[in-house]
Amino acid sequence: MSWHDLICLGVLSTTFPALDTSQVRKVESVDCLREELLGDFPDVPSDFLNKDMRVKGEPMWIRFKRGVSFPPFRVTRCRQVPLHMKDEADALLADLEEKGVLGRLECLETSENRFRGHFVPKPGGKGVRLVTDYMLINLYI
Repeated sequence: MSWHDLICLGVLSTTFPALDTSQVRKVESVDCLREELLGDFPDVPSDFLNKDMRVKGEPMWIRFKRGVSFPPFRVTRCRQVPLHMKDEADALLADLEEKGVLGRLECLETSENRFRGHFVPKPGGKGVRLVTDYMLINLYI
């Protein structure tokens, strides 16, 4: 969607891209703005993912660039989870599976593409984060 369309829809001001300072709202402090936003949208910021808080709508489809074929890519060797992260990693995977974010493949099922993931500690050392490298497939999208 172009910025011309956004102007027609009223999302951008008709003076875009020039800054229209008359439409910039002044706030007393960041804390006041934060409280106002939390009051208007209490269900948006969250430190966790609930199964019932999923985005409503049809599933998104990622499409490849026209005329480009992506050769199937399979990583067949797994990275070992470091022992000091194993319990937290297992709990995270179980939680993501329960919430429908991830799904388990049965032994005889196969997927056209498999990408390797690994766990990294979250900032502050509270929990782990699952990181997956999709750099190869991003070249074709």
